[in-house]
Amino acid sequence: MNDPGYRISLQPDYVLVERSPGYEVVLGEMPAFLGELSTYCDEACCRKVLLLGSKTTVDLSVVDLYELGTKIAGLRLQIAKVESHDASDDDESFIEAVALNRGGPIQFFKTEEDAQHWLCLL
Repeated sequence: MNDPGYRISLQPDYVLVERSPGYEVVLGEMPAFLGELSTYCDEACCRKVLLLGSKTTVDLSVVDLYELGTKIAGLRLQIAKVESHDASDDDESFIEAVALNRGGPIQFFKTEEDAQHWLCLL
């Protein structure tokens, strides 16, 4: 079985996604990941997601970011991301705006504690 580069688990009150260090965000692989995440959340009856990762590589164009933000919004999940990556602050803001404007709140955080506050877990 291939290692997808992430692990999904149910925690009290939220779903945790842990990306392997050096995870690479590839637009073509996102539908499978988002589908798995959506199914997991549906089965767990949980709409809050905390995504953790380090040294993530994001090489997406503005059009790719728009498409990804639209797909994320379609999940109808509240997603908090605590991830060190090479995406710019503008890219973060853009994907947050795209998703939020379509009803899918996603927010990037520097600390796990801030992310958990935003998800109303603390």
